[in-house]
Amino acid sequence: MFFGKPINKKIHSFKLLFHYFRALGLATMTCDLAPAKNATKYYWSFASSKSAIVYNVILVLIFVTSNGYSMTYFCSSNYQVDFDTIADCGQTTIYSFVALFILVRSCISRNGLINIANSISQITESLQSLSSIEIREKNKVGLDIKKLLFVNITIWTGLFVSTVLEVMPWTKYTITVHISNFIIIVLMIQYSVILKFLQYDFKVLNENLVEFRNEELTKVRLPTETKTKVDRLLKLEKLHESLSDASRDVSMFYSYPMLASFLEVFIYLIFVCYYLTKPMILGNTYTTFMLIRSFWSGFTYAILLVTFTKSVTATIDESRRTKEIISSCLIIPVDEKVLSKLNQFSNYLLHRDIKFTVFGLFSLDQSLLTSMAGSIATYMVIVLQFQQNNR
Repeated sequence: MFFGKPINKKIHSFKLLFHYFRALGLATMTCDLAPAKNATKYYWSFASSKSAIVYNVILVLIFVTSNGYSMTYFCSSNYQVDFDTIADCGQTTIYSFVALFILVRSCISRNGLINIANSISQITESLQSLSSIEIREKNKVGLDIKKLLFVNITIWTGLFVSTVLEVMPWTKYTITVHISNFIIIVLMIQYSVILKFLQYDFKVLNENLVEFRNEELTKVRLPTETKTKVDRLLKLEKLHESLSDASRDVSMFYSYPMLASFLEVFIYLIFVCYYLTKPMILGNTYTTFMLIRSFWSGFTYAILLVTFTKSVTATIDESRRTKEIISSCLIIPVDEKVLSKLNQFSNYLLHRDIKFTVFGLFSLDQSLLTSMAGSIATYMVIVLQFQQNNR
C-alpha cells in the first residue's frame, strides 16, 4: 500500500487485486496514488465512487434475476419431492439471500470500508517513513496475498469445470448456486487480505521496536539523543494505537457479513458431509460427478476456513508480540526518560487486546475450526438419523 515509485509491479498487482474485489461488488470505491509527506513516495488513497455504486446496483439486479430464474426452473422441472430436493431448495435460498445481503451491504456501508482502507494505508506510510531500508526489505506482504488468491482461484476453477462437465438438467442452477458461494468466499478472502496488511503493519512496528531495543541504550547519551529516542518511542506507541483502532474497526465492519457467511458455510458443510456419507450409511447412490463435486466444494471451504482463521491468528499473535518486546526493553538499563516512556507504553498495552470476533459471540481465530468440526459432525448425524427413520 506504500511504494517508492509511482510505476511499479507492486502497483499493478494491487490494482489487479482491487479490481478483482470491485468486479464482484465488494469494493464500491476508487483508489488512486497520492504523494506521501516527503513527496518521493506514494500511497493509496480511497474515495467513494458513483460509477461503482451504479455498477453494484446493476450487479444486484442481475444476481436477483438469474437466481430467480434458476430457482423457478429447478422447482418447475423437478417433480420428485423428497428430503434432498427440499434441502437443496432451502440451501439455495439461504445462499442467495446471504450473497444478496453482502452485495447490498457493501454498497450501503461503503464509507466504513473506505475509512478502514485509508487508515491502514496512512499507518503503513507512517511506519515506512520511520523504518530503515533493512526493515522494509525484510517484511513483505505481496507474496502471501498472491498465494492466497492463486489457491482460491485454482480450486474454484476445478469446481466450475466439474460442474460444467456433468451432463444434467441442473447445470445452470448449480452454476448459479456456485456464484452465490463464490461471492461469500471472496468476501472472506477480502477480510483475509486486510488481515495480511494489518499483520504486516504490526510486524514492521515490532521490528522497529526490536531495533530500538538492540541499540546501545546503556551508553551515556546527549540530551538531544535521549529526546530523539523518546520521540521515536512515542510515535511507535501512537501508531500501535492507530493499528489497534483499525483492527477494532475491521472486526466491527465485518461482523454482520461474517455472521451471515459463517451460517451459510456451516449449513453448506453439514450437507456436504451428508452427501458424502449417505451412500455408505443409507445405501443411496449419487452420480460420480456429484460426489466429486461435493468433495471438491467441501475441500474448498475447508481450505478457505483454515486460511482465514490462520490469518486471524497470525495477526493477533503479531500484535501480542509487541507486549513481549516492550517487556524485554524494561529489563535493560536505560535513561530515566526512556524508561518512563517504556513504562507508559507497557501500561497502555495491558489495556489493549486485539480480537476479531462476530459481535463477541465467537472468535474468528483457529479455535473456531474445532468448534465448527464438532458441530458439523453432530448435525450431520442428526440429519442421517432423520433420513433413516423416514425410510
